[in-house]
Amino acid sequence: CAWLSHARTHAVAPSPVRPPGQPSGGRERGMAGLHDPCSHPAATRLALKLVEEQFGETCRTVARALLYHGTQSLGDLRRSAGLPLPHLKAALLVLMQHNCVASWLHAEPPNLRGESRVEQLYEALPRAMLHGLHAPRYLIHVKDSLGATAEAVALKLLQHGRLRLDQVVAALQSEDAAAASQGQGEEAQTTPQRPALEIQAALLRLVRSRLVERAPVCHLPPPRREVHPNARKKKPATKPGSEEEAEQLRARAQDQAHAAYHAVRFKIPTDLVETAVPARAPDGASLAHEPARGGLGTSGAQADGSVGGKRTADSMPPACPPPPKRGRRRVKADSGQSAPSATPAASLPASSAAAPPAGHSTPQPLPGVEEAANLPAANILWRVSLEEFNLRLRNEAIADHMGSRHGPAAGAVVAGMLAAHAARLREAGAPAADGERTVLLSEAEVARAVAVHEPDMAGAGPAPDVPGTLSSLAAEWASPVVAAGDPPAGARQYSLDIAGALGALRQGHLEVLLHDRFGPEGLRIWRLLRACRQLEQKQVADFCMMDAKDAKVKLHAMLKAGYIALQDVPRTADRAPSRTFYLWRADVRAACAAFTIELFLAAGNLHARLAHELSQRAELLRVLDLVNAGLAGPGALAERASDFSRIKRVTTLLEAGLLDVGASLALFLGD
Repeated sequence: CAWLSHARTHAVAPSPVRPPGQPSGGRERGMAGLHDPCSHPAATRLALKLVEEQFGETCRTVARALLYHGTQSLGDLRRSAGLPLPHLKAALLVLMQHNCVASWLHAEPPNLRGESRVEQLYEALPRAMLHGLHAPRYLIHVKDSLGATAEAVALKLLQHGRLRLDQVVAALQSEDAAAASQGQGEEAQTTPQRPALEIQAALLRLVRSRLVERAPVCHLPPPRREVHPNARKKKPATKPGSEEEAEQLRARAQDQAHAAYHAVRFKIPTDLVETAVPARAPDGASLAHEPARGGLGTSGAQADGSVGGKRTADSMPPACPPPPKRGRRRVKADSGQSAPSATPAASLPASSAAAPPAGHSTPQPLPGVEEAANLPAANILWRVSLEEFNLRLRNEAIADHMGSRHGPAAGAVVAGMLAAHAARLREAGAPAADGERTVLLSEAEVARAVAVHEPDMAGAGPAPDVPGTLSSLAAEWASPVVAAGDPPAGARQYSLDIAGALGALRQGHLEVLLHDRFGPEGLRIWRLLRACRQLEQKQVADFCMMDAKDAKVKLHAMLKAGYIALQDVPRTADRAPSRTFYLWRADVRAACAAFTIELFLAAGNLHARLAHELSQRAELLRVLDLVNAGLAGPGALAERASDFSRIKRVTTLLEAGLLDVGASLALFLGD
């Protein structure tokens, strides 16, 4: 954490949510809040820098308008960005192509005439913009696990955002042809052109490993925003035909549309499996035996992805109609029967003429989702899976942490448990981040996973004793490994508490930072507040064996940085300081948010320093480009060898620091 010493401290806003156990009359200051750290100004500035560096100033203007003003339609975005419409559409298409902006199809509830306003909404994705920080680590992971061809496929997807299979094949083959034409003699013969089937098999391995997924369609509804449990209002039971019931049906239809996409994110179509080369997957399974799978393709990402296109109510799914107005019921004098209500059933859609009771109605899925699930492989757009790669980084960090604390054998066993858990989720089609605990795994399953995913450790020396290591880890009270079953019967199973292991890993990072920033006294105060939950300033000074003035200075410095909180509990209504208790608290979740902000600040400083160094040495870089292009001789480099060595050393250090920050961000942004 040496690179964090140069990061600027930032006072964060207090959390509006009262934590459990806090008295109702108290106020708390200094918590980093429960908001998303990616919405912090430091994260926004860094994301905009990366967008401008990759796509230009126009895309940065559009991304800035979306980040600062939230989800907008095309008309609102045109007013907030202040760009001409052609430039705005082109920038939006570039950002959507590179997965930095998501497009949602929003349909308002229909009125009494059955008319519904439909518009396309655009939302910025700051986490996808920040993915460029650890893109090199992504390529290294793909090359180590799946080979060089898979790395080339992943590189093309990172460079172009979303591509079809034929586009990936054409790009790689043209690159191989260009490399062969530039080479001479033996070098040209050692770089043959990769066949299309080999590239196709590499893409299959990436999809099976969940490192590449299908791009979502553009006619998905906006996802529902999760409301904090403390902010939810208690609502009475919905009545049949009420507006609340219609809102619930619309929300259920939105959830079904997103569930339909997530069900086919990593599924491979039948024609792609039948024509692929039978290659061995990392887990030993053959790609030729992959079951027939369908998924989403270009029906939403291309045909429905035109920016600003007008839509009509006829091309939209049947939305839930509004409840009929309850008017007075008139009685006919001749027949004595009641007349229809104020809104006749004939004027409403057929789906609302006879509304089913609440709890028994099934909303209709969006049209196009099922059709896109059966598209051929040639029409499917593929992109890298950021979520799965962050999980890979998290699992590697957890295994390394367990190995450093309990030995290399424990690290290998924990890595095997995480790999076996991921394989179980892939077989069941469940999300990769589903649950805070792994499924129950037998000793044989863990041993097979260790043999497959830890070949270096198994071949360098004696294989780790999986049953003994699992038993010793389960016997420790602070270990995240939990045992279940009856040992004499041979049916003992184990599970790993992922949330507990991740919390211990994050707390270790926090303690290292607190020790570097505030010294051993600050770390002692943090551990004391974690153990005692809340203490007064005098108690903190006494328990830590510190002078009262030194304890006050440390407490206020940590409060300003956002790692601890101050809570005032008044004894009277006037909140007089002489009649008020001031309690200090430490919360790991709030401290993690503050640490994430520090990471964003450090990454921004490193990125700015790297850009400054490159701009100051622009002449050297121009000479290097001329030498690489063959327009200048090697003597031009020899004349300024010292300058080239310095800029190489500085850029290597700064880029390595950015990679470390990106790995830490993936660890702390995993929720």
